[in-house]
Amino acid sequence: MGAHIDDMGMRRKLEVRIDKLIGSKNLVISGLATEAREKLKARDLKGADVLLTKAEEHHVPRESILDVLVKDGGMSTRTAARRAVENGKVLVDGAVVRKLDLEVVGTMRITVGERVVRGG
Repeated sequence: MGAHIDDMGMRRKLEVRIDKLIGSKNLVISGLATEAREKLKARDLKGADVLLTKAEEHHVPRESILDVLVKDGGMSTRTAARRAVENGKVLVDGAVVRKLDLEVVGTMRITVGERVVRGG
């Protein structure tokens, strides 16, 4: 009886992890999550866990350039950040950014003028 209860708890945790990843715009992540759901239906908890771990490794949270500038760049508002981008003061990996909808990943070096915001 105790093993069955533990399996139910593990199944629920896996279902929650699947639900978080299944709607991803990244096809690799959503594909792995879909495969994990199939493994779960077949009662292969270990296989589902392995697939979800792979999917979570691919899942890198992204932020917009405006969010990064407000959070880490010392900008007080998104409007100030937007104006800095529009005026060509923001560089990402050494290139001037003009797109307000740019998604930032952890490896990008972001500078405003001479000040490094991210990426050391």
